[in-house]
Amino acid sequence: MIDKALTVLTSQLNAFLNARFGPSGSELVALGPVPDASKDSAPAHPLTLSLVRLEEERVIKTQTATRKRDSVIEDIQPDIKLNLFLLAACHGTSYADALKFLSATVLFFQARPAFDPSNCPGLDPSIEKLLVELYSQTFEEQNHLWGSLSLRYLPSVLYRVRMLIIQEGTPLRTTPPIRSMDNAPVKV
Repeated sequence: MIDKALTVLTSQLNAFLNARFGPSGSELVALGPVPDASKDSAPAHPLTLSLVRLEEERVIKTQTATRKRDSVIEDIQPDIKLNLFLLAACHGTSYADALKFLSATVLFFQARPAFDPSNCPGLDPSIEKLLVELYSQTFEEQNHLWGSLSLRYLPSVLYRVRMLIIQEGTPLRTTPPIRSMDNAPVKV
């Protein structure tokens, strides 16, 4: 599920950047680890999207879950709602190019903060909606992030992608529907 969500976001951003900067069909965005800028070879893509953190959305956590399927009531495990932290790191052929791609990325997600099946045809039907919001870090948080990646800083922006819902459909228990009620008096 995470792979499907991030793949479609990468594809949508790539189409936007291609329309803006690149020849049609070229891959400007890659989904993967942040490239090491200290190496001599230039990365194959000027922009990389990397998953740097997962967070469970606990505020609206489901405690119990039941559903009705084919007139049978099923008890299932509660779903897990995840927020994905997505780092867009730019590493163009020059610093100015990196800033150009960074600006375009911010512009793209500012113009399209929500992705659902109606406005994003490649989105998996099991994903109801993805909301993308800019996540501002302090200098200390940013330093910790890049330190944990063990990489030299690149022009980048961090986004929180809300809410990916993970639900295993296997029921724990099924209950047949109530067909009739017995209103007979209870003898004491």
